[in-house]
Amino acid sequence: MVFFLLSLCMRTAAADENRCVLPQGLTGFQSEVLTKDECEKVSSEIMKKERAQAEILNKLGGKTKAVVEPAEISSAVEARETTDVQSSVPQPSLFDRYISATQKWDVQASSLKPFGYDIFTTGSASQQNLPVSQDYVIGPGDEIQVLLWGRVTGQYSLSVNRDGTIQFPNVGPLTVSGMTFEKMKSYLSSKAGKIVGTQISVTMGRLRSIQVFVLGEVKRPGAYEISAMSTVTNALMASGGASGIGSLRRVDLKRGNMTVASIDFYELLTSGDKSSDLRLHDSDVVFVNVVGPIVGIAGNVKRPAVYELKESTDLAAALRLAGGTIPTAFTQRLQVERVQDNLKKVVIDIDASQEAAARSFILLDGDFIKVFPVVDRDSNAVYLEGNVKRPGKYELKKGMRVRDIIKDERDLLEESALDYAIVKRFSAPAMNAVMLMPFNPGALFSGSEKDDISLMPGDVIQIFSRWAFMDKSTVSIFGEVRCDKLNGGQDAGGCYFELENRLTVKDLVHKAGGLTKDASLEWLEIYRTDKRNKEVTLIKLSLGSALSGDNRDNIMLEDMDRVVVHSVRETTPQSYVTLHGALNRPGKYPYASNMTVKDMVFAAGGVHESAYLEDAELAIGTVADSRNYVFEYRKIDLSKALAGDPEHNLPVPPYASLFVMQVRNWQSELFVELKGEFVNPGNYRIKRGEKLSSVIKRAGGFTTRAYLKGAVFTRESIRDFQQKNIDEAASRLEKVLLSSAPSEIEGAMGPEAAKQAQAAIEQKKALIAQMRASRAEGRIGITLEEHLEGTPYDFEFEDKDVLTVPSRPSQVQVMGSVYNQLAFLYTPDATVEGYLKKAGGTTANADEDAIFILKVDGTAVSKKESSWDSGSKSWFSGGFMSAKLNPGDTIIVPEKLDKIHWLREIKDLTQILYQIAVTAGVLIVVF
Repeated sequence: MVFFLLSLCMRTAAADENRCVLPQGLTGFQSEVLTKDECEKVSSEIMKKERAQAEILNKLGGKTKAVVEPAEISSAVEARETTDVQSSVPQPSLFDRYISATQKWDVQASSLKPFGYDIFTTGSASQQNLPVSQDYVIGPGDEIQVLLWGRVTGQYSLSVNRDGTIQFPNVGPLTVSGMTFEKMKSYLSSKAGKIVGTQISVTMGRLRSIQVFVLGEVKRPGAYEISAMSTVTNALMASGGASGIGSLRRVDLKRGNMTVASIDFYELLTSGDKSSDLRLHDSDVVFVNVVGPIVGIAGNVKRPAVYELKESTDLAAALRLAGGTIPTAFTQRLQVERVQDNLKKVVIDIDASQEAAARSFILLDGDFIKVFPVVDRDSNAVYLEGNVKRPGKYELKKGMRVRDIIKDERDLLEESALDYAIVKRFSAPAMNAVMLMPFNPGALFSGSEKDDISLMPGDVIQIFSRWAFMDKSTVSIFGEVRCDKLNGGQDAGGCYFELENRLTVKDLVHKAGGLTKDASLEWLEIYRTDKRNKEVTLIKLSLGSALSGDNRDNIMLEDMDRVVVHSVRETTPQSYVTLHGALNRPGKYPYASNMTVKDMVFAAGGVHESAYLEDAELAIGTVADSRNYVFEYRKIDLSKALAGDPEHNLPVPPYASLFVMQVRNWQSELFVELKGEFVNPGNYRIKRGEKLSSVIKRAGGFTTRAYLKGAVFTRESIRDFQQKNIDEAASRLEKVLLSSAPSEIEGAMGPEAAKQAQAAIEQKKALIAQMRASRAEGRIGITLEEHLEGTPYDFEFEDKDVLTVPSRPSQVQVMGSVYNQLAFLYTPDATVEGYLKKAGGTTANADEDAIFILKVDGTAVSKKESSWDSGSKSWFSGGFMSAKLNPGDTIIVPEKLDKIHWLREIKDLTQILYQIAVTAGVLIVVF
């Protein structure tokens, strides 16, 4: 008998090294006492939100915001995650922008990005492989490559020591620190010149690293180790560049207690001037100030972006920063949106085509400049659209009329509507009011002056298809036709076709791909619908006559006609015979009027080699009393029937059935598997009824390491039975646990109680999911001995049985509600109580009355039920806790069920879990 493990792991308020307590309402969990993993997860989410919030504040220009909405955080995070994707999307060329500029009149700021910030995220800070300039200052840590030839030959790598000297060969220490590279070369050449007959070449090797500080409004402020060749730009690249509120126009370089330079990176970005990009010294500070006044320039300029202003800047200067306007810009009206005195938002229009007006307009912090496109329609064009051969844009000439665009029907496509067309005229100034002027194309082509409308700029001539005002006439055909799908759409087994002029029945059959082989030529049906009252009339015709061209049956079809071609099987059904059993191709076959038993067998590919020919069964059905279909069964000798014996090779009627039996135990293969400590483990083929002792003997018996008490025997049929019991028990438990869930939530007093009820439901679902995921082992408890033959334990094997004999284990496992779940080395004299002490004893939540031993042979002994030791086959003399164990045994200490309120309410939960464990051989763990 197999028992179950019931182990509960609930969150409690007790804090230990693996748990933490977070402030109320900070987490998304039902309880605020979390495990270590949960704490790390929540902390990570909080840090992400804080970073997103900081980014939002940066985007707001550093302005403080009392509350950051979740939607803003989500937008910031999404924007950050999609930056790389957006950067890989091909940007439109400037000419593409010219072409598309007039498609939208409004100008939006949503796509504007700060100018120049991306240069620091795409560049490289490395300076190691660049050539050393002549003004490079030598310092401690630099490596100098010296090549001597002539009287003295050698190649040396000389490092500048901390005292600023190098050990020059054949000369001694020389001080070079503080010299420029150019001066050092001259100095060393002069020293080498004192060695008679010696030439020298001096180059720089590995350059020293210097430490600089990048502070202020940068993405990653801090100290950086960079090459001594690095400039301010390289330091900013190393730190990720300016943050969202960092300035590119006022970057200070501090050395000692002085600011040695204030760099405007717009000079580098707009004109390529690097004169202010100074080389850094050790301990220099690069400080990025908070961004100054900013303006946004959007629309029809070459470089739309957000720009930082320096000092007083007029509109003309700002447009130059943006690269100037593009040809599609409407410079007569530039619009500036401005927040005035922190009180209100105003709009100012400027005529930037006047240079003086643009220069006199001084921009303020936060201004948004919109450069609109010219009007989105050509000023001297008309448009031709619809069912025409050459649609598109046409130049409007003086005095032009409709007939100048479409001269006659040759300019139209087929099936154009000749009784109605329109000219659409858009009214200024917004061009959104439309006036429709109808005309008659047919009358226009006949010379009607009334229909030859005079055209104006922007007019659209619209020519319609005649099917825009009516449904197309169609016919359909169903039944025994081959329905060419290329010519018509299929629906519910039929084909639909457009009704052509003078279409006849014969024409429709050919359009449908012709007839099938089962088509009946005797008649067809046409269901004709009256267009006025929708009444349907049935017309019956001869299909054969219609196909021969007889006009009496090959009539012309009308709109909505439905043609039906019948099958000959409607009057002459296809009869069949059926064959079962030991045949090469058993199944259903067409019936022939003179068919015999022998013919039936040949139709099925002949008999199989496993067929039992002496006793086949022929079933013949007949209709009795015109009401009931009854069967008559006849036994025949199939070998004689196949030899042509008329007594057995009987003629068969339609729907006859022949069953050919198979010889008993034909090539039946039964296998079992022996695993573990057998002399020859493996798969063995057995005969039906072969016993355990026989197969073990064939395997050579057990090895000396075999531990017979721990033998595990599994059977497929038992596994299937156990799995069925698990699934049924899980379904019953699901009904019990979840039946009251809706009422518990509805009856909850307050939001906190509702949360607890919802948490209980989630726990129930988790338990049910775990039970449904449990898989049965199919284990049968057996007693294995050295000599089984003649004992009650020598049972018969079944196909796919598996017997596993392990080697002797050396441990005893302690699981469940103890302080240290562990496996301990087996000691012959150790008791249950002793092993529990080694595990630290039971916890406060342990159900000590329910402790049980899971024996190595699969059986179990419970403290509640008995004191019988199956290993020694004797009663425990000193009680359950004094019981001695066998190697491989497991002590299970369950937790109390009543700690979870919803488990207390399920009276038969224990019984259900017990039944699963006993019948399935699995352990159910409840969390």
